[in-house]
Amino acid sequence: MSGDRPWYAKLTTKISNSFFAILDFPGDKLRAATASFREKNKSVYYHRKLKRVTPIEDCDEDDAVCIYEADQQYIRDKMVDETILNILRQRMVECVMYYSEDRHFKCKKETDDFTTSETNYFAKYGDLGIRSQHATDAFRKQQHRMIWERRNNVSLIDGSPINKQ
Repeated sequence: MSGDRPWYAKLTTKISNSFFAILDFPGDKLRAATASFREKNKSVYYHRKLKRVTPIEDCDEDDAVCIYEADQQYIRDKMVDETILNILRQRMVECVMYYSEDRHFKCKKETDDFTTSETNYFAKYGDLGIRSQHATDAFRKQQHRMIWERRNNVSLIDGSPINKQ
């Protein structure tokens, strides 16, 4: 009977399991009671959801409040785009560092995603300067780019010809 435990070890195990069950009971009941509530409200809670405001092209020239809101929306959008670009850059760098020899094959998706996002970011915010805080500057840049593309039938973003229909 070498596998049998002594009676006091069995008693200690029963007492500790009973004590744990007594302590665990309220938590289990609370978790079960709030499970349906948690399932219904599965919203993202870690960032604020700000509604989109009127874009700068829809604001009147003398409407200072609308222009201010559009400028703040532009600043938020620029910060979000910069954060996305930084995340994609970090993913690409980590992949290249991990697959140093096979980076051209293994990291193609990350590199392509980063290059595309960087091109789009530059098309929207490039050449505006670091202190550009106004949506009107970005709007004018977009207008000039669209006019140039229309006149030359070439896309500035990827260099492909634009088909007129």
